[in-house]
Amino acid sequence: MPSVEARVAAILRAIDWSAPRIVIYVRGTSERDVRPEIRAAFQAELPGVPLHQVEYQASWRFDESVPDGAAVLRGVLEGIARRRRPGQQVLLAGESQGAWVISAVLAHPALARHVTRTVLWGAPAAAPMDFADGHDPRVREYNNAGDVVTMDFGMRANTMLTGAITRFARRDVLGGVLPILGYAVTNPAALGALLAAQAWRVPLLGKLMPSPHGYDFRDGVRFLRSGAARVSAGFEGPRTSAAGAAAVAATAPVPAPAPRRRRTARTR
Repeated sequence: MPSVEARVAAILRAIDWSAPRIVIYVRGTSERDVRPEIRAAFQAELPGVPLHQVEYQASWRFDESVPDGAAVLRGVLEGIARRRRPGQQVLLAGESQGAWVISAVLAHPALARHVTRTVLWGAPAAAPMDFADGHDPRVREYNNAGDVVTMDFGMRANTMLTGAITRFARRDVLGGVLPILGYAVTNPAALGALLAAQAWRVPLLGKLMPSPHGYDFRDGVRFLRSGAARVSAGFEGPRTSAAGAAAVAATAPVPAPAPRRRRTARTR
């Protein structure tokens, strides 16, 4: 993959600096291009507006991939800040790990102030910024109930789980399994939530239920276009907690967790 500087320069060269809107998209894990349904949503709501994609690793090695994407996006926003004309809108969109990348960049006020509006679909709970509480009206975050990517197990557990996935990606199976098993033993409700969230992957059940990681992309792009969007049935304000998701999925009640204190930024 080219250097960060080369990838930033390629995006900046492709931007039409006379256009009223600049749209930057950050894709999710393992995706190599804009998903067809996302591209269709942009074509329907912002016809003719180019979609500039952030090229980054987008891999399961989150400790490398997220910083890589954030470095590219940061460079792009710095370049836009130097060249944008008055009134020109800067719109960001990201799905899954792409939402995590955007969140990491928006954590810096000096960069965030150059962004007009942002939409995040399926934002990982491990991301440093949580916009689901609506504290920033310029950002709309969509999280479906039962989406394992967005389930908030608490800061330490979120970090542990993403670290375990990274170890799996490096083929360190034991290093990935042991922390998950230890957490599951002491937090059975969380284990139930994780299993319930994967039920759609079972061949027969998958025909009856959609993936909880699927989103109303057109509604989100509508928000980017005008700042207003129809709140769809799949939109959840705050991220779903592990115990909350288990309560939805299970017939027996699960004790509700203590509410997570909303923060403008999560500290690591």
